[in-house]
Amino acid sequence: MVLVMLGHVPEATNYLKQRIDSNSSEKNADTLYWPRVLSYLAEQYFAQNNLVQARDAYEAVVAYGNKADAVIYKEFIKKGLPAAKVFDEPEAHYNLGQTYAGLGNKQKAIEHYGLVIKSETYSTLAHTKSGAIYLEAKQYPEAITDFSAALKNDPRNTDLLYKRAFSDCQIGNTGNAKADLNTIITIDPKHPTAKYLLKQCHRT
Repeated sequence: MVLVMLGHVPEATNYLKQRIDSNSSEKNADTLYWPRVLSYLAEQYFAQNNLVQARDAYEAVVAYGNKADAVIYKEFIKKGLPAAKVFDEPEAHYNLGQTYAGLGNKQKAIEHYGLVIKSETYSTLAHTKSGAIYLEAKQYPEAITDFSAALKNDPRNTDLLYKRAFSDCQIGNTGNAKADLNTIITIDPKHPTAKYLLKQCHRT
């Protein structure tokens, strides 16, 4: 960590890789430590916009975290305890989604946001990010599904309401679009584009 703080990221990477390799035995219960170390390193890469190495580090987080869960699973079974996951998988997959989105790999980004959603059905952030990718790709039904899920936790979010209204308008769901746009205008009468889109939807 000190090496990273001093700006010596390559040296920190090599050191961490050596330490991880030397502690990769399934018998080593300290495997729980390494996903956290890798996550810290990946965050440093991401902060420096070094997305390729951030991606590799986050992928290692997932791989090593799964290994940690396998170790704990064996220990619990031996002791007659129910299996349990200890690895914070949703956070790692969300970060991978962000990284792949930054690299322009939208399909992989959606894949990892989907894994977050699988664990946390109403993850507002994951649904919002996934919906934005679908919207950009003009996959409006999928975008609507994601924005609707995000709005369950944040029903007065005018940005999400507008994006869902825009998507509905594009596929002819004018009734749904107008309802969202009127909600936006009620919340924010000075919204810059809601009234314009409402007029456009009236023409369809």
